[in-house]
Amino acid sequence: MILRADTREFQRFAEEIPGRVQKALSRAMKSEGYRLKEEMATAIRTGAMGWSPIHPFTRALRKYRKGGPPGIWFSRFVRYGVNPVGSGFDLRVGVFNPKGSVKALSRTVLLAAERFASGWTEVVTLRAQRKRVARYLAAKRKDWEAMSRRQKRTWRRKMLREGALVRVGTVLKSPPRPMDPFLHARRHRIVKDIDWLFSQAVEGKRYARDWWKERR
Repeated sequence: MILRADTREFQRFAEEIPGRVQKALSRAMKSEGYRLKEEMATAIRTGAMGWSPIHPFTRALRKYRKGGPPGIWFSRFVRYGVNPVGSGFDLRVGVFNPKGSVKALSRTVLLAAERFASGWTEVVTLRAQRKRVARYLAAKRKDWEAMSRRQKRTWRRKMLREGALVRVGTVLKSPPRPMDPFLHARRHRIVKDIDWLFSQAVEGKRYARDWWKERR
């Protein structure tokens, strides 16, 4: 059927174009957002984010000190969100609460992620020292009060050697570990992916949830 500019069919079709384009673009960006979320979570778990390594003082407080790259805890909380901005959409990936998310992340997780990303400097106080020691001993399932003097001396030397017992006045520094560089390094692929996904959506073609595995 040929649609002429003066027909009702053409007018209705022209009116529907902006909506179809917006819907197709939204679908494309959500699909790419999901891929990026999965890739970022995997990169965090495998230590492929390019972040500074864990300091021995931090590793000493881990229950399993030999395992896990920096920030591995945050791999469970990576989210993506797509929101309309002007005539387009904004795609965001990271540890945050997307607009309209069903299960929101707690304030504790969000503040911890922000502190982790920006880095921090802290001077060890007596209270902080005691807290570190208590955390370390809890991970080792050791009761300080139940130890003999000899055992306490042994464990004190062990904690000093491993970095769990840090002297009061020591300055601890955590370097910034932002997530933005991960996305910036992939900007060219992101553009190509969205372009392909958009064409698929416009043509009404379907693709799998893990579509990128077939495009490697």
